[in-house]
Amino acid sequence: MPTFEVEIDNHQVLMVVKVAVPESDEEAMPFTALVDTGAQKTLISQNVIDGLGAVSSGISHIMPASGEPIQVDLFVLNIAVPVSTPAKSHDGSDLIYEHLSGRQITAARLPYVPHNYDVLLGMDMLSLFHITMFGGRFVMSN
Repeated sequence: MPTFEVEIDNHQVLMVVKVAVPESDEEAMPFTALVDTGAQKTLISQNVIDGLGAVSSGISHIMPASGEPIQVDLFVLNIAVPVSTPAKSHDGSDLIYEHLSGRQITAARLPYVPHNYDVLLGMDMLSLFHITMFGGRFVMSN
C-alpha cells in the first residue's frame, strides 16, 4: 500500500506537498505543509499564491478558532502528497517507487502569515487518505 511516514515533531506533522494551478504549463512546486485534522478546508499562504501566480476564483468566509468569520480569497489548485510503494526487484533487493497522490481542490488564503509552512492541509484533502498516528509517528496511506 502506498504510504507517507514521518515522525511527529513538537506536536506537528510537516511534509512537503506539490502544488500546481490546474491546466497550467507550469510544473508543480514544492511547499511545506502542516497537517491539521481539525481544519475542514485546506488553506494556502501568500507565498503559494505568488509562487504559482494563482488567480482568485472567488471569495468565501472561514470560521477560525476565534469564532469571528473572516472573508478570504479562494484558489483552485492541484495538491499532491508524496507517497511510496515498497517492492522487490528481480534479484530480491528492496525498491521504493515514489509517486504523488492528490486531487484538485479549492483552497482558501490563510488569514495570517505562518512561520514554518505554506499549506495547511485540512480534511477536504486529508479525507482521501487513511491516517494513523501512533508512537510519535504519522502514517498516511491510500
